[in-house]
Amino acid sequence: MTSESDILEDILKNQKPIDAQIQFAEQELAALDKKRKKLQERIKQLKWQKQSIADEQLSFDRLLVANVTNESTQEHKIALFRSLFRGREDVFPRRFESKRSGKSGYQPACRNEWIRPICQKPKIKCGECENRDFMPLSNDVIRNHLIGIDPTDRYQREFVIGVYPMLLDETCRFMAVDFDKEEWKENSKAYLETCETFNVSAVLERSRSGNGGHIWIFFSEPIPAKLARQLGAFMLINTMETRPEMGFNSYDRFFPSQDTLPRGGFGSLIALPLQAKTRGKDNSLFVDEYFSPYSDQWRFLSAVRRMHFAEVQSVVDQAAYRGGVLGVPKTVDEAVKRLIANMPLKFKVDLSKMDEGELINLHFTFGAFFRNQFGLWSGNEDLLNDCRQMSGITFMNPDDAAAFIIEKLWKRLRKTHQLRVVK
Repeated sequence: MTSESDILEDILKNQKPIDAQIQFAEQELAALDKKRKKLQERIKQLKWQKQSIADEQLSFDRLLVANVTNESTQEHKIALFRSLFRGREDVFPRRFESKRSGKSGYQPACRNEWIRPICQKPKIKCGECENRDFMPLSNDVIRNHLIGIDPTDRYQREFVIGVYPMLLDETCRFMAVDFDKEEWKENSKAYLETCETFNVSAVLERSRSGNGGHIWIFFSEPIPAKLARQLGAFMLINTMETRPEMGFNSYDRFFPSQDTLPRGGFGSLIALPLQAKTRGKDNSLFVDEYFSPYSDQWRFLSAVRRMHFAEVQSVVDQAAYRGGVLGVPKTVDEAVKRLIANMPLKFKVDLSKMDEGELINLHFTFGAFFRNQFGLWSGNEDLLNDCRQMSGITFMNPDDAAAFIIEKLWKRLRKTHQLRVVK
């Protein structure tokens, strides 16, 4: 005969699976709520960007009816500045410098920064914070950057901002190349000459430190970041062909630094030029072929030509055509041989001396160039399949295939182009 305690125990046993299902459902619901909140934030950002683009374009079109000069109004200068250096406008990075540690860098400007307990820095990073309330870019923010301070800041701290070039739809309004090594002048000048050869409008800014330069290419409309970076990579490879002493370590990076927007992030940032304090040192200014700052920065920027989408696509197509004249390689071995045959000697030696972990740095420049040239993104299934077969990876996209080819190229050059000391 079954006792009441046995019956109760059976009931509790039967309830356990149900409790587990309830707990699982509650966890799923919490995850959905979190996802819903993130999607609502993204929709808010997209709506902000859409309205901002419409409002600002109207403002720019109204104000930019004549050349802007040193004598122009602040309103006209700000309108020109914003029309050129256009990135994310729902958020912007501001430079910080700790007097205690000396550490400096950039972080998204947030209304809740250091407001306890809302802000949990440094325990929780800005990109992971659910309480973040980013400040949008405005004319006042640009003005503060140009004059170097925020007039409302009682401490009168230096005011410097940057910009996130990649928009939410993974397009950009400009691209930039950062040269910061010892021979930055010679390398940036060679890059500009290559741009001129291909009718690519490019201008040079001396960086904040004065020990490097940024080459800027502006677009008249949003361009896919991937296409813009292909343009930059094509210019870089051609520059290296005409200047053999220019190696992989001659430049730092492209901006944007990614083809796609990182999940939960903003992508790379670049410091904006013409900040007051650095201008006083003749830095963060646009310079001529003799590296002398233009006397009227605003007149110079007014005359800068902005490339249309069709122009950018045409130049990138030339890179693809170069590969098409010879026919695209069908195998990894053929691709490696093709690359070695067309690479300057210093290029080969520099690559052979790299550590394997450094190869990732080539993915967004050299890799972007031959991904396009070898047709990896336009249906070269023979080369893709050979990469898959050799790697043993069934599902390999063109980016992964390019990384695999770079690795094989590096291993080949390690055997043939490493300089050895003869005893």
